[in-house]
Amino acid sequence: MPPTRTRDYGPGISHVIQVSSLRDWRGVPAAIRKLMSPAECRAFRNHQEVFTELAQGCQYKPLRGLLAACAECDSFTLQLFRWDTRPFKVYFRFMLAAGPDPAIRLATGNKAEHRIPAFLSHVYDTIEDICDNSFDDAGGLLSLRQSSPMGSMGPWIAKDNRLDASKYHAFIHTYAGDFLCFHPSGKGAWYHHEVGKLRAVSSLEAEVRRYFDGLVTGQRFACP
Repeated sequence: MPPTRTRDYGPGISHVIQVSSLRDWRGVPAAIRKLMSPAECRAFRNHQEVFTELAQGCQYKPLRGLLAACAECDSFTLQLFRWDTRPFKVYFRFMLAAGPDPAIRLATGNKAEHRIPAFLSHVYDTIEDICDNSFDDAGGLLSLRQSSPMGSMGPWIAKDNRLDASKYHAFIHTYAGDFLCFHPSGKGAWYHHEVGKLRAVSSLEAEVRRYFDGLVTGQRFACP
């Protein structure tokens, strides 16, 4: 059986890892199989085929490049993660040639409760979210359920902040603690946690492209 280990990060926070390098579906404990969707089970049995299909069907080129790089990996780590007693989430973590080692969750069919830029629709039609680092570190693409207006996320907003924090939705979190945000109109902004302010970006799509390209080339995504 592939080695399985459980790691606890704190009160009520658990993290289960199934190392899948043996590629033996029969060796996966039944309790873990029950937590996986049919699509996730298929990806476990043949990740190269599934991630190649995802790459070919993805309409957003930067994400397509990441998925293609994952398909070229010889192996991956299957990780099941949850906060407190919430349902487990299934991730496929790949050791890319240049690093880092992103953990990707397949799309679950969740739809946005608010309008999002068209190119982001292509992203979320393909994947649910990405964890750039270990689960106890910040950094990654938030799911649509996690994405919320910056004003309701919790981080402080300075009194002299000029952009409306209730209109900009955080959706990419950096290792340093900043957030890239989108506006339903297609505009974008960076939230700087050290100053509590939102700063407009000239091109939201360019920033998102930089994020996905960095996952392939090993460049940590950060607020410029």
